[in-house]
Amino acid sequence: MGEVAQPFSIPQASVGTKINQLGISIDSWAAVIENGAEKGAAVSEEFESMMEERKIPEVLVTRKEMTADGEAHGRTFHLLQNSKGGTIAVYFGAQGKDLLISWDTYIKPEINLIYLAILLGGTAGLTLIITLISGILGVSFISFLFSWVNRFYAWLFPVIVSAALAGLILKGDWLFFFIKRPNKFGQDDLTGLMLISHQVILKAVEAAGLDIGKFRIKRGLRGGSWFRKI
Repeated sequence: MGEVAQPFSIPQASVGTKINQLGISIDSWAAVIENGAEKGAAVSEEFESMMEERKIPEVLVTRKEMTADGEAHGRTFHLLQNSKGGTIAVYFGAQGKDLLISWDTYIKPEINLIYLAILLGGTAGLTLIITLISGILGVSFISFLFSWVNRFYAWLFPVIVSAALAGLILKGDWLFFFIKRPNKFGQDDLTGLMLISHQVILKAVEAAGLDIGKFRIKRGLRGGSWFRKI
């Protein structure tokens, strides 16, 4: 009987970050190489070395142990992070004698502070004016303040709903006034990084002496519409 390959370990640069803190997963890819677990560490080293050699501008390549809710132990990922909030998490892990390779692409949402400030400030100003002209000037300051705050919160939900509907009608995106999405250049940069990481994975597998023809591949798109909308 053949010797059962043991899971390999990767030196860890830092520990304890939760995987969901990377943002929203918008794309994923995975492959399994039969009987490839014993070469996993070599593939990982080749991948990191090749990515560093690419010297992609404004892209940080690191190893990091990530944790997940409900899991007692973390897993080490290669993180490729660009300056526009995109992250690709590449994982090499043994599953019995087989080698599991996967990457997930994440986008970290960025709050649209300008539009939010306009919405909140406009609502606050309008409700203040209405409160001032509603005949409540003769009451105490505390009563006036309570009346204004109460009116502000009463108006806030309809304003948010109206902004969401306006974004959906005008831009086809109900979060347009609340969340900044990557522009065309940001999308292109992240797509390029995804393609590069995939190419480097294939080259790293070959450099480690494994046959890429043994890949059993699964690809999935999660949240892609979030990425595509501008």
